[in-house]
Amino acid sequence: MAVSAPFLLTAKNDNKEWRDYLNRFPEEMQDVYYLPDYYLLNEQAGFGHAECFVYTEDDKVFFFPYLKNPIAQIAGVVVDEGFYDFETAYGYGGPICNNRDPGFCGRAYRAFESHCRDSRMIAGFIRFHPVLKNYELFKEVMEVQFNRHTVEIPTDVDEKFRWEKIYTHANRKNINKAKRNKLEVVDRTEEKYWSAFRGLYEATMVENRAAGFYHFNETYFRLLREKLGKNIKLFSVLSEGEPIAAILFLLGKKYCHSHLLGSNRDFLGTGSNNYLHHEVLLWAKEKRYDSLHLGGGRTTDPEDPLLRFKKNYSGKLLDFYIGKSIFIREKYEEYNRIFVSRTAHPESYNGFFLKYRQPRS
Repeated sequence: MAVSAPFLLTAKNDNKEWRDYLNRFPEEMQDVYYLPDYYLLNEQAGFGHAECFVYTEDDKVFFFPYLKNPIAQIAGVVVDEGFYDFETAYGYGGPICNNRDPGFCGRAYRAFESHCRDSRMIAGFIRFHPVLKNYELFKEVMEVQFNRHTVEIPTDVDEKFRWEKIYTHANRKNINKAKRNKLEVVDRTEEKYWSAFRGLYEATMVENRAAGFYHFNETYFRLLREKLGKNIKLFSVLSEGEPIAAILFLLGKKYCHSHLLGSNRDFLGTGSNNYLHHEVLLWAKEKRYDSLHLGGGRTTDPEDPLLRFKKNYSGKLLDFYIGKSIFIREKYEEYNRIFVSRTAHPESYNGFFLKYRQPRS
């Protein structure tokens, strides 16, 4: 068995080599969330330094992109001691292996743990990929926790059967209502539509009282267009020529992922969102994607309203897992103690793994 020394790639400097290693995976695993361009846009938007850890044994490859960040301040206290942590980028990801050998995956992750300790990374938070189910290979080497269900719509279904047997009555009713209202779904990329999309998205986040993390700035939206190019698709619903709802999908080789969605609440009764998702599904089927992945709800509640809406289209639920790894426990616990001592209501942060990263309350 030939074991190569583990090594790091950066999204900024090693784009070609990053892609070369990703191309050693089956097509269904070469998803958009693993592209160097996706990680580079997150780095340039200020979410961390984009790295990818690679470990190989013969033709077996372990591939793990993440965003590394320094820990410089905790709840107003300067702690610039040269320590770091990491998270996977917004969306889905986590380590992948181009085989199902648990022994290999375990050895690879232990090599990654050693790298993290040597690099003064104290902990890492992982959002696993529900479609790839990569959490299954790492349950023995880290804490893996179910978070929520997501909804996947397979495209290999007869559309008459889908309409009559899978779509809910309410969904069919709202799609028909949208058609009677003469709404139109377009996939246009002119500035008018991007600008409208950003406004709709931000208004929706304000309406939903979303956490600050979800309020992406103008730079992030610009970089989505510049860095991902053919790997994104913007769909808008028009009423009398003006966008009233819009959704941005990220496109991999086999899957389309709902990334950001916004709508004008004044038009929610027109069936616009139902019609939008229906038309995107038909587009994905025409383009021969395997599935449309809609994601989950806004919360972990199984009765979350957004999750219920998405289940109008499909009963296929996927499991979204998160992963938690601690590499330098004494420093991780010390930083959490600092946060707790400086926070008025520390109990409200009990569900956060990287608790010390949260803003002071």
